[in-house]
Amino acid sequence: LHTCREAAELARRADDVRLQAALQLRLADTLHRLGDPAAARLHRSAADRLLGEEGSAYEIRSASTES
Repeated sequence: LHTCREAAELARRADDVRLQAALQLRLADTLHRLGDPAAARLHRSAADRLLGEEGSAYEIRSASTES
């Protein structure tokens, strides 16, 4: 979790919105597997907001939501 959070911070500093969203989804998946669905939802919401701000035609999917 710590490494992923550091990566998310570096992506934020680099202003890479898609990478930030992907890392938020990775954090959400990890938190979900660790048994914290509330925190996972928060990170998924953050990813959705980031992608909404970007207005990208591309889509990033969370592995746990594709099942």
